[in-house]
Amino acid sequence: MSILYRPITLDDVPAFRDTLAFAFGGQLESEEDRDPARFVDLVPLDRTLAAVDGDDIVGTLASYPLSLAVPGRSSIAAAGTTMVTVRPTHRRRGILTELMRRHLDDVNARGEVVAALWASESAIYPRFGFGRATDHHHATWNGRQVRIDADPSIPIRLIDADQAAFVLPPIYERFSLDRAGMFARRVVDWRHMVLRDPPDARGGASALRCAVAGSAGDPAGYAIFRHRQDWSDLGIAAGTIDVREVVGTDDARGALWRFLSSIDLFPNVQHWNLPVDDPLPRRIDDIRRITRSVLDGLWIRLVDPARALVSRSYETDGSVRFHLVDAFVPHNTGDYELTVRDGSATVSPTPVEPELTLTIGELSGLFLGNGGAMAALGAGRIDGPRDAVVRLERLMRTSIAPWCQQVF
Repeated sequence: MSILYRPITLDDVPAFRDTLAFAFGGQLESEEDRDPARFVDLVPLDRTLAAVDGDDIVGTLASYPLSLAVPGRSSIAAAGTTMVTVRPTHRRRGILTELMRRHLDDVNARGEVVAALWASESAIYPRFGFGRATDHHHATWNGRQVRIDADPSIPIRLIDADQAAFVLPPIYERFSLDRAGMFARRVVDWRHMVLRDPPDARGGASALRCAVAGSAGDPAGYAIFRHRQDWSDLGIAAGTIDVREVVGTDDARGALWRFLSSIDLFPNVQHWNLPVDDPLPRRIDDIRRITRSVLDGLWIRLVDPARALVSRSYETDGSVRFHLVDAFVPHNTGDYELTVRDGSATVSPTPVEPELTLTIGELSGLFLGNGGAMAALGAGRIDGPRDAVVRLERLMRTSIAPWCQQVF
């Protein structure tokens, strides 16, 4: 029987979610998990796509409507590609490829010039033209062993979950354009993703805690974290503070890191998603006391390369001609000239011989300003003279590293 591809209906939501949960090794147990209303709050049904074999949903894909920050403190409409699965009984039948093809066609039809995702497996998505666009650090340290240089006069207060729903969103909104890769949060994102805290999602840690830096009338930053107890060392407290988010001004974040590193009974601190250029390591008196591992974050796919490149601003003027290869969306393949004057770009077809050749995945990975063109040249992923690649690197890179604050 052939596979049918279609958006899901409200009645399909439980089966769609069961297929999704099975792929990630879980199951839907609670009444809240099975409630279609929560799903539809987050994902409009017309942004879903199911692969159906007979009566069974055997493949899933959906996209969030995102307002994605790009260089220049502006934002663009983007598709947050998510929930991509194929039932293990139906692997190697081209289902994933067809889901992605239809998805990118839909993104283009909506006028969203980029798709963005967090990759469950990093080897999958380059096949479809996605490039690694942000990195982040997984950071750990022992608060007993470090001194964090921060203003001790900045007040810190704890707030409960009900207060957090009102206090945190305005703080976040002030900083949501600070780094390319961040995205605006809807009310439903805060309710169903950021502050949602079911006991079965805590992994043995506490409920979510929220700390706010600054005066009650003018909060300047916040932290979301959990306590994780550990008394295994012969009764000596060795608990961990699991940090989910720290957002705010530089001074407020410094004060929050100082607070999080000095909580009695919980000397260990870990944060899974620290920007690679965050000031925190420079606040610590002994740099070797903080351990950092680099991980990939947001992956970007330019659906309309020309429109995407003119949607952001640039810190350096100049121009470069390149031949773009897009094997998955062939109509994007062609010769382009990117010209930047006073920080604004124009992109046009060029009859002049290109200086460089690169794939859509490599260009997509450069889009948010993370850099890497020179490394791609060294790895043989960009073909052309060094001086032209240097120009491309300088044009695309930003002084503030891009970063995405949340998996979706």
